[in-house]
Parts: sequence; structure tokens; C-alpha cells
Amino acid sequence: MGKTVGWLDDNTSLVLVNTYSLSYVWSASQIFTYNMNANHSFTVVSIIPNTQQTLVPGIGPILISLVGTQSGVIILLDSQGNYYIILPSPLGDTSDTSTNLVSSNLPCMPGTFSFAPNIQPCSLCPENYSTFGLTGRVSCELCPSDAFCPLGAAFGNISASSLLLTSTNQAPAYPLSPQSVQFENILMENMFTISFSSSNHCLLVSPLFWVLIIMLLGILIVLVMTILKYCAIHPLGKKTRKGLKEFFKHFDLIGEGDLWIGGIIS
Repeated sequence: MGKTVGWLDDNTSLVLVNTYSLSYVWSASQIFTYNMNANHSFTVVSIIPNTQQTLVPGIGPILISLVGTQSGVIILLDSQGNYYIILPSPLGDTSDTSTNLVSSNLPCMPGTFSFAPNIQPCSLCPENYSTFGLTGRVSCELCPSDAFCPLGAAFGNISASSLLLTSTNQAPAYPLSPQSVQFENILMENMFTISFSSSNHCLLVSPLFWVLIIMLLGILIVLVMTILKYCAIHPLGKKTRKGLKEFFKHFDLIGEGDLWIGGIIS
């Protein structure tokens, strides 16, 4: 939301933009610098604060007004009544807004340049251009044909084949997809495997593990019934076997209630 508009010259305007949340609570204040063309189109030249121009801690984060003069001076006012003056920097410098009350001049760092006196941050050297490690430059120089000079190159004398440059692959390694992507096949592949990893969770959720447990339990019951049939002499043993037979017949799905062994299998 634009709150205040100021003009530095016929082609450069300043807009104080305050951002609010849906509940109209202040979020951020920024100063947009626009370049106005003859065909009434405009482009954003810079935004303050930025990485090169951070506001001094004495100025509150909520800006309510700004004033721009024809000489390029900007005066800011925050919600607490504090003011700050940004002076235009000479060629090769940028306006350092981290000092108290009034900005100072700071030479452009290597890889950047400033070709006009203004309040804007230093511009990056285009590709294949560099300042060759020098500060406070008004322009960038062409790099040699075999030099490594990307955007904002601080040094233009490093060969593209130099050992100082290393290749880094930042692409994430995606997991390999299974050979079969059908749900039924994936289910069949995981049902008949048991993972003996350090975690017991994989073992407890394995279907094959519980199948083996049920089979061992069924074999144990059959063994007990066989012992009761051929080895039990006491009437209590025969009575127990008869009760177990009637119990398992209720679960017989194979013989429809006629076979006790069918109940165990079921």
C-alpha cells in the first residue's frame, strides 16, 4: 500500500510502501525507487532497505512519511517521531544508511559499481565484466576471454580452468521408483518379506511375521490335541479334548462345522 510519494527529479520517483496483514496489522515499510520513462511506463530501480543499505537501529521499523528534494536528499520519519536523512553518494559510492541520523558514503565493493550520484545501492557488474578486486568503481572492465566472470564477479583474472573453481552438484538425489508401480504388485512384494533391522517396528508390522506366529500357534494346538488323544489316561484330559473339539468346530469354515482341524486352519 503506497503511503507517500516523492520526486528526486523529472524521471525518478520514490514511493513509501507499507505492507499490512489481513487484519490491518503493519508488516513492513519499504522505499521503492521508480524510473519513469517518456511513454509513461516505470521500472523499479531499487528498494530500501536492502542487503547493502540497512536502516540504522535508531529508526523504527514503521515509516510514516518521506520527503525528497531536488538535490537528491531523502528525509524519513518513523512512527516514534525519529527522522533520518539519506544523502546522495558520489560516483563509485553508495549511501550507507547504517550510520546515525545522516547517511555516509561507502565505496562500492568489488564486483559492483555506481555511475551516478544517487541514493541507490551499487549495481552488479554484468556477465563477462569485473572490477578486478578494486572498490569504488564507476564502471566495470571487460574480462579476458578465458576468465571466469559471472554476474557480479569481483575478480576477472581467474581462469575458467583454475583449480580454485570446483564443481558442485546441488541437485537432490530422488529415490528410485520400484519396477512395478501397481498397488497389488507392491503389496505382494512387501507381504512376503521380513526386515531384521535395528528397529523392531518393521518386524512387528510385517504380515509374514504374524502369519508365522499364527502357524506356530496352530501347530502347538494340534500337538496338544494329539497328546490328549493318545497319551491322556485321566477322564479330565479326554473331557478337555472334547471341549476343545467343540470349540474349534464353531470356527470351521472348511467343513462347515464338522471338522475341528478346520477351525484351527480357519
